[in-house]
Amino acid sequence: MVSLSVGPAFEYRDGRVDLSTSWSALATLVYRFNPLQSAAFRYEFTYRYPQELKFLEVSSTQTYTATLDAFGTPALIDSLTQPERFNIVSFFTSLGHLDNISRPRSG
Repeated sequence: MVSLSVGPAFEYRDGRVDLSTSWSALATLVYRFNPLQSAAFRYEFTYRYPQELKFLEVSSTQTYTATLDAFGTPALIDSLTQPERFNIVSFFTSLGHLDNISRPRSG
């Protein structure tokens, strides 16, 4: 038996490190060998757009200079705000069997 699942995903993140939005397209193909054994192939495409870096949100110029010194150049910090694309391919498998509870010694 083969199953296919396709769908979108959207994420709004407002954490300690950054403020960003991302959207994803997911597709999963599952092949079931029997009720307890299956194999799944999954593909995920994600586009993430960071809007604001939180560690640069400082009130004094001295802290900002320390952040620049820690990360190197302003060009490196600017590169952290560029949109990112991720392509993730995964393969999962589940293998199992039931014991014969009426005859415990045979398995």
